Amino acid sequence: LYLQEDIADNLLEMLFGAMDQLQLGNPWQLSTDVGPVIDLTAMRKIERHCKNFEAQGKLLKTMAVPEKGTFIAPTVLKVSGIEELGEEIFGPVLHVATFKGKDIDNVIETINAQNYGLTFGLHSRVDSRVQHLIGKIKAGNAYVNRNQIGAIVGSQPFGGEGLSGTGPKAGGPHYVKRFLKPAEIQNLPTSQAQIQLLPLSELQQQINTLATCPRNSAWLSYQANRQTLLRRWVDETSDTSLITSELLAQIVSPTQPLHMPGPTGELNVLSENARGMVLCIAHNFKRALILALTALSQGNCVLMLVTDQDRGQLHELNDVAERLSVPITFIAANIKPQDLISVQNFTALVTDADTDTMRELRIALAEREGTLIPLINEKSAERYILERHLCVDTTAAGGNASLIATVED
Repeated sequence: LYLQEDIADNLLEMLFGAMDQLQLGNPWQLSTDVGPVIDLTAMRKIERHCKNFEAQGKLLKTMAVPEKGTFIAPTVLKVSGIEELGEEIFGPVLHVATFKGKDIDNVIETINAQNYGLTFGLHSRVDSRVQHLIGKIKAGNAYVNRNQIGAIVGSQPFGGEGLSGTGPKAGGPHYVKRFLKPAEIQNLPTSQAQIQLLPLSELQQQINTLATCPRNSAWLSYQANRQTLLRRWVDETSDTSLITSELLAQIVSPTQPLHMPGPTGELNVLSENARGMVLCIAHNFKRALILALTALSQGNCVLMLVTDQDRGQLHELNDVAERLSVPITFIAANIKPQDLISVQNFTALVTDADTDTMRELRIALAEREGTLIPLINEKSAERYILERHLCVDTTAAGGNASLIATVED
């Protein structure tokens, strides 16, 4: 829990008073607020954690527990920030940090840097601050002026990103599709020509260069004309055989934010966001273009490694892309799957590789530390986006303006 220091003392006083009202005991009793943790191992682990903080003088509040049972007292501990925690503590333990109002952006950056992105809660009556912070946070579900539990299917699609998940949200519009046979890339003949391996250092440099170039940062603002730019990019290449109906079908615009149903006084909005830097390893050039256009159309930037194409044609595509500010770079090269263990700053891996090669890629991705990286072998647009859901208690800021403004016909 991050508290702006201006209100921290008063809020903690209320919190401690509420804690004193809690009843610990048998969960079967309706009067019980807090039951035991799952087993003795969990209890001892949480106890060690709390005693470690107590020894450092960081215990703010605790309570008595029943003599029998694996109970952990509701406890409040003081921390400098979320970075002080090495892991989640699954018990009634609250870690509290304070911050100065001017440092709130730094708080969000610190939270994002932990790579966990399941739920985020914010309490504020300042709409501009809410919009600012929600636009910065990297979390699958954001709750404003309400609690962070009780997601309802069809109203608050639930799921995270980073270390908290890579797939579609449960209860969202893309969830059922994941149980269907995916529209995989058509199996075209693959060239057996030898291709150079791109050194790990050069791969990292290419990713960093593309991810930080101005045309990538500007790409997200091209919502209205992104389709037009991509069609021009394809049309202005000299090889007309590339312009196929299947290829042009991949140039689809992102879905607009979707207002989900919910109770009166609650706003629920599901939005789609680009994953970011997409690394693609393609063994057939036509398949490569399909993968690239699908990723680009959803606002991503793409580094495409192609193993079977003439360098002259790739050079032409790169030139046209740069002129039109389309954030993609083609390189005639391949990489070793093991390089994926250490390369950084990409958010998804896309490939048309065969089953054995894909297995090697999955193993390498599984050995990485940090954010989970999805492996995509489909031309379905929803695989190239992150779903983020915003739930706002609109009554908590002094009234529901949408109801006040409602006029019956």
